[in-house]
Amino acid sequence: MTQGHDRTSLDSIFIQQGGPDQAPPYFTESDFFSRKNIKNVLIHSPVGICILHRTNIYWANPACHAMTGHEDRTLENRSVRTLFPTDKEFKRVYNIFIAGINRTGTATVDSRLSRVDDTVFDCRLRACWLDPGDHSQGVLITVSDITEIKSGQIRENQARKMEAIGLLAGGVSHDFNNLLMALQGHLSLMGVNVNRPEKIKDHIRQMNRLIETAAEVTGNLLGFARGGKYQVDTLDINQVVDMALNVFQPGEKNIVIKKKPAPDLYKVNGDRSQLEQVLLNLLVNGSQAMVDGGTLTIETRNITIKDTNCFHFDVAPGTYVEISVQDTGIGMDETIQKKIFDPFFSTKMAGDIKRRGLGLSTVFGIVKNHGGFITVESNKNAGSLFRVALPSLPPLDSQRFDSRDT
Repeated sequence: MTQGHDRTSLDSIFIQQGGPDQAPPYFTESDFFSRKNIKNVLIHSPVGICILHRTNIYWANPACHAMTGHEDRTLENRSVRTLFPTDKEFKRVYNIFIAGINRTGTATVDSRLSRVDDTVFDCRLRACWLDPGDHSQGVLITVSDITEIKSGQIRENQARKMEAIGLLAGGVSHDFNNLLMALQGHLSLMGVNVNRPEKIKDHIRQMNRLIETAAEVTGNLLGFARGGKYQVDTLDINQVVDMALNVFQPGEKNIVIKKKPAPDLYKVNGDRSQLEQVLLNLLVNGSQAMVDGGTLTIETRNITIKDTNCFHFDVAPGTYVEISVQDTGIGMDETIQKKIFDPFFSTKMAGDIKRRGLGLSTVFGIVKNHGGFITVESNKNAGSLFRVALPSLPPLDSQRFDSRDT
């Protein structure tokens, strides 16, 4: 039965002639799981495979040795720590693996491993129990070299950063050019109306307004660059939401605002005015997306993040206060979602300068500077959902804003 596994028969396995669910008649399960076949899978796998007992390498396949530059069979009985460039990275990966496989049986983490010549490479590590019923058998680790993928991501990110810088420079220069032209115009008219004090006063008022606008632009730039975190207080986010809603005035009268505050929200440390700016930006964006009216929902809740692997950016595990702002507007496709946090990016018409600016890039900077993160979920013609997560203070009962205390 095992004879005839030549190139032609292997091709027929992948093509699965005779129907996708019909196994070839010459290929039985006992044949496939024979000692020889399992050995071939382990030895010839292009993915690195190793078995760990505690933190020692019990066995590693040739691909694992080749990736790290070690001679075959020389990794066995060595500490896996020797494959990591730093103790800190080893401990990070180790803690993620322990937490993951103890909770779900598997864990995945991107890291960097050292080669024998002290160079490093990017890799994706996956771990699971070798025998889920007998943990003493050790842990199975697979190693995939993702250097090319990471390099492509770095190039893409660099290109997006350069595009964002170009948008930022163009937007700022355009706004300041408009302000300077307006100031120049008022100065010229003051010369013409030099004998008319009431006209002079009006020009001065207009120039003061333009200067205030310029100050607002520079303030937004500072918020984008440094997050604008000036005065830190212990805050109840529900109160910040209330204050933002009091200021917010939707342009459309047929917009319904729904508020869903959590009654026992944890406290956060933050700058009240900057976080109000975050909420106002999200509320304004949501209302503008609902051109024919709709429902704008703002909700708060406590969340705990244990598994950080589901995020495509660095997130620290722990407790957070989440603020979500959801609209029923026109939504966004994936291409737009990738650019909405870029400075001066806008879906508005190019001439609509009043609605262009730092907007969501300022929101991103403020939230990041507070140690939090922001995500967006959206589909074309299906609305958008923005989630802002801010690190909470230790969630002790004495440190909660509990409705029973009011």
